Amino acid sequence: MAASLCWTRGDTAIIDAAVTVLKDGANAPFPLDPSTQVLRFTAKQQFTDGDAAAVISVSTVDSSIVITDGANGRCTITIQPGDYAGVAANPIAAGLLLQYDLQVAGSNGQNVHTVALGQLTLMPDVTISSP
Repeated sequence: MAASLCWTRGDTAIIDAAVTVLKDGANAPFPLDPSTQVLRFTAKQQFTDGDAAAVISVSTVDSSIVITDGANGRCTITIQPGDYAGVAANPIAAGLLLQYDLQVAGSNGQNVHTVALGQLTLMPDVTISSP
């Protein structure tokens, strides 16, 4: 699944995702099991950036991704203001285009499936201080 995402830098973003696979010519749920799988959402400026240089990196390991309906491949990804790193850790002056993906892997790091990818635009925030 390729999709474009957009939100304001520093905001809490909540993404409800349905993970599917092509089966018999139609989309079918990709079953998710938190006891045997890890989900990871990563956003970088360049595809070639190392994972340590990611602007956003959250997973089921840090509880930022929660499997809400495993049998039907549903999960919720929550990006908090403290999850922004690198260039997005501070206010930005213009929209920042990132490349992202969502991967599902076995808890042993095997059987990796990229189930979503696309572009994420972080827009500049006008209000810098917290309420």
